[in-house]
Amino acid sequence: LGSGKTICLELAVWQAFLQGSGPIVDIDPKGDHRLEALPGVAGHIETIELSGEERYRGLLDPMRVGSEETREDLAYNFLVSILPAPVKPEWQTQLRLAISEAAAAGARSCGEVLVRMNASASAEAVEAARAIEVHGRGGLAKLGLGSGGEEIGAVGDAQIVSLRIRNLTLPLAGTARGELLEEERTSLAVLRLLAA
Repeated sequence: LGSGKTICLELAVWQAFLQGSGPIVDIDPKGDHRLEALPGVAGHIETIELSGEERYRGLLDPMRVGSEETREDLAYNFLVSILPAPVKPEWQTQLRLAISEAAAAGARSCGEVLVRMNASASAEAVEAARAIEVHGRGGLAKLGLGSGGEEIGAVGDAQIVSLRIRNLTLPLAGTARGELLEEERTSLAVLRLLAA
């Protein structure tokens, strides 16, 4: 603490800004970056406060933010990650199948995957969908679990985009997945979506 990591980061961002680089994406997990105060940055920065508020539902939905090549894997990894371990192999199979079918049909949200699973004749698919709905209902998990019907505004058009997400609860390095608390599982899953 207090060694100057944030100041060093802000200096690097400012230098990249002055060189005309962009978009520069700043992930601010504590909400303490002050990039807007840097000389010349005003008017060239977009700050997005990510939280579990309903208005942000689906903003990081992996079916929306992933490329055509990665969105199925991103969606699968996100949805499995928010479930407590161990995740039944039958649930994993049904989830992978539903994601693949939804992607082939042009789905752009994990909510559309869940609708497909709930309509399945497979009891395992319905059980898995219910578990995902329960664990994805609150907090930061909403960021990755869109319903499919919401209109999400364009983001990320500024030269500097600051993504503030204050409620991340990250586990200690080396913590086994089975020992993670729910908020730690969700935080790790959301952090992966931010990186994507």
